[in-house]
Amino acid sequence: MPQMPLRAPRPLASAGALALLALVATGCSGDESATDNPPVGVVRSDQVNVLNATLVTDGDDRGTLVASIVNEAPEADTLTDVAITTEDGALDVVLPDGPVDLPTDEVVRLAPDLRVIAAGDGLEAGFFIEIAYEFDNAPTLRDVVPVRFTEAEFSEIEVPTEEQFDDAG
Repeated sequence: MPQMPLRAPRPLASAGALALLALVATGCSGDESATDNPPVGVVRSDQVNVLNATLVTDGDDRGTLVASIVNEAPEADTLTDVAITTEDGALDVVLPDGPVDLPTDEVVRLAPDLRVIAAGDGLEAGFFIEIAYEFDNAPTLRDVVPVRFTEAEFSEIEVPTEEQFDDAG
């Protein structure tokens, strides 16, 4: 049985395969602005990153802020204040233990401890709230984050009682 001679690859087909590989490797997106838009609950600066932020509520107009904060600056920083606004207006926000220290290159979790708690009208699961984080050194960071119920992955998050909130404030 005669054998068919092998053909050398076509240069045009090889170039097409390389172009396809390049598109796959870069995510098939020519829009570079997509990399500048972090997901909901993530806000970054050159100094501090707030990651996976959400406010967890039990449905009684009180909640606990869940987030991880990473200080990437060469010096320690401090979270000094948090302002939270719903469609109904500003919430009362308390840092029960005072400002939160942010050592350099460490992840600081705001929950499950009650490190940032809030209360007020309009704090309803399924909606979004506006948050402003104030620091000693880093610039103010602003984000829009979801409000979620204390269920599923947030079932272990403690939400302050009315008495706890009043005592902390």
